Amino acid sequence: MNALLQTEEKCHYVYLTSSYSKKMKELENAKLSCYVNDAYVAEAQKDTSYWTDAFYFDDGEITHKYIKKPVTRYKFNATFHPGDKIVLQAEANRGTLHATAEVIAPEQPTMIQQVDTSSVSRRIYEDRYEPYLKMMVHIRENNLDNQYYRLAVQVDKKRFMHADKSYRVPETDIVREESKVLMIDSMDDPIISEGNVITNEEDDIWGTYVLNMYTVFTNVQFKGKDCTLRIYAPKNDMTSLENISNEYYTEPDEQHRREIIYFDNERVERKLKVSLQNISMDHYMYLKAMNYLRYDNYEPALTEPITIPNNVKEGLGFVGISTSSTVYLDLPDLFIDYMFY
Repeated sequence: MNALLQTEEKCHYVYLTSSYSKKMKELENAKLSCYVNDAYVAEAQKDTSYWTDAFYFDDGEITHKYIKKPVTRYKFNATFHPGDKIVLQAEANRGTLHATAEVIAPEQPTMIQQVDTSSVSRRIYEDRYEPYLKMMVHIRENNLDNQYYRLAVQVDKKRFMHADKSYRVPETDIVREESKVLMIDSMDDPIISEGNVITNEEDDIWGTYVLNMYTVFTNVQFKGKDCTLRIYAPKNDMTSLENISNEYYTEPDEQHRREIIYFDNERVERKLKVSLQNISMDHYMYLKAMNYLRYDNYEPALTEPITIPNNVKEGLGFVGISTSSTVYLDLPDLFIDYMFY
């Protein structure tokens, strides 16, 4: 059982699977329930949209298929508040398997005071430069206790697609919404990098630098003081669109005919969501472990063994929850003309 819950979200996702020594299998007849402060609040539903793409070679030809993941994702709606006790209970395989996890929602974190931005060209490797959005995140902390944080940046897009003509529909407009969590570059920030500062991967002479992919850090260096975090987000990820296509199928008419509408243009509204998440120490250690295990430079022979926190009873996994201070930044709209795209 694995889940990273957030108090500001209404829809939550939990991942369940049965694992063996060499493989994972999908659970049979799984049931997941959520309790808040010992009161039953929701039963999760299986998320049937959780699929993955796969490419295969078949007689020299590359074929594309959708395959089912062995990990099953469940979703449920619930409202969490700081200080709430959340319990997730799961059972599967006709009641032969059980798992339970309990977490306490953390209190409101240090508030983000301000976010300053500027567009920069950042050197990635040798003569390769890419456009980035530099962000100076100003926070003020009044807590002298040890605190653990995660800084997350997400771009939310709302796409307004317009078609002028159709033989059945004179004018057609649809709206699509999508979000993407951005990979933050924090290599030259002394707090997020925990003092291991480099400007680019060329400074990593020995090839052992592990990027803080989840941007987790502690308040050891700034307890009870003002602090400014310096991060960079790739601008290309802020403009890319998922499933870019100007085709849309109408609903069948009385003769069961479907028409393809080709959209002429679209306008994309964008917002940048900058969140400072207050997390527990175990949550911090879990994401630190994932940093090492997911990054290519991790070398087990040269590094101390990694321990992955486990707070799931009668099973394995980690369930965490965060409470955030969030700032939204408006980005310029994108305008796409499909005749010239």
